[in-house]
Amino acid sequence: KDFGGGGLKTDDKSSGECIEECDKRAGCNYWSWVKGQNINCFLKKTKTSVVKRSGFVSGSTSAACDQTRVTQSEKGAVQKFNKNEINGRFKITSLKWNEKLKNSESQEFKDLANTIEDSIGSMLRNEKELSEKVDFSVAVQRFKKGSVVCDFKVNYVNKDAWIAIPFAIKPSDVTNAMNKNFKLKRGILFQRFLIAANSFNSSTPVDHCAAKGCSHKCNYDYDVEQYVCTCPRSLVLGKDQLNCINQDQVEEESDDEAIGVTDPSDQDTEVISTEMPKT
Repeated sequence: KDFGGGGLKTDDKSSGECIEECDKRAGCNYWSWVKGQNINCFLKKTKTSVVKRSGFVSGSTSAACDQTRVTQSEKGAVQKFNKNEINGRFKITSLKWNEKLKNSESQEFKDLANTIEDSIGSMLRNEKELSEKVDFSVAVQRFKKGSVVCDFKVNYVNKDAWIAIPFAIKPSDVTNAMNKNFKLKRGILFQRFLIAANSFNSSTPVDHCAAKGCSHKCNYDYDVEQYVCTCPRSLVLGKDQLNCINQDQVEEESDDEAIGVTDPSDQDTEVISTEMPKT
């Protein structure tokens, strides 16, 4: 059903302005933009049948997404996906920043996260070489200002038929597929978001904790954009930021600093000559 009667005249080079027109109207859930037409933006309340036409681009708003966002407790039930983890980020320029996006419990966060998670999941499932071998899980981690920066994780696990072949899919296959899709869309992603050029980046996973030298576990810190070592509750991270130590070792570190203990290899050594004097 058409929203607000006939179409609108918007930018004839990109669907971005049409998307914005739908986003700012309460009740608008779907839009269609037509290349090369004077009246080129059509807004709708409900989804109609899908017909492919040359020059037409259509999409939906986050409000149209009726899927329920996975809760933290539900995420805990799919820990098997955590073995193969890829961290990604991209910048959406067609959305204005909303402070409510900082709060993962807000409806604004859930609506946008659901749309992105579903869209990235669909993107990967459409890669037949990947989807026939693995199942994907996508989770938005947070949104940041500027315009809207999205940090997300992709985890995958081999399907039953491929469990015996652990390297059927390499992490780089997943990152390459996402890179290809972000580039092919030429700035318009999931048929509704304008993405800043070259803003998409992702990390190909390795044994992050071992590579960093952590004695125990590690987590990805989006603020510093790297993995940081973490410790069990009974231990704390030492001054080297790599090794987990107990309270006694913490006190030893403090005592060593207080008395100025240094590594013997760092001390200057007096060299005593054994050469006999000439006579």
